[in-house]
Amino acid sequence: MSFKNVSIWVFCALIFPSISFAADSNDAFAIKGAGIAKCSKFIEFHQKKDDIYLVFGGWLEGYLTAINQQQANTFDLAPWQSTQLMLIAAEALCKQKPDMTFQSAVQILIAELMPQKVTQGGKFISIDKYVYQEEVVKRIKNALKSRNLYSGNVNDVQYDEKLKIAVKKFQKNIQQPQTGLPDQGTLYELFKTAKQ
Repeated sequence: MSFKNVSIWVFCALIFPSISFAADSNDAFAIKGAGIAKCSKFIEFHQKKDDIYLVFGGWLEGYLTAINQQQANTFDLAPWQSTQLMLIAAEALCKQKPDMTFQSAVQILIAELMPQKVTQGGKFISIDKYVYQEEVVKRIKNALKSRNLYSGNVNDVQYDEKLKIAVKKFQKNIQQPQTGLPDQGTLYELFKTAKQ
């Protein structure tokens, strides 16, 4: 481990000291690491492009993994969202309430993600540089079909030319580059508008 990495961990230990909440009958629990930091600190590290910002991403990934493991009927709470997208969403919440803890911002995101979770594991499909579970591909097809952009079989998990053309049409509608690929921006818009 390099001196820089050691310095980051020492700094985190000092800035994010452990706090003492006890797990109790009110469902209170101890928050560890970056989760106890105020949103204002999270925003500050991001604006400074400080390496400490990466600690928040690691904390977020670990927290989501724990939720996936502990939440009933949950295989993946964030089946298509990247850590980077989740951090952007957390930052948007943190800007609204800078005195809130990072963990509280993540809890709000988790509540928003619950309806989109995947309940069963499945095969993964590779689409260019993206890898998604079969269920995500089915959801893409269903969302496009509901907009009359896709007429193929929604239960087929192939990312074929017909689906690529439908994604391009959607990207054109939302004024994004027409790649035909399910990038984060495209999926965010596709699933965001599908909820409304």
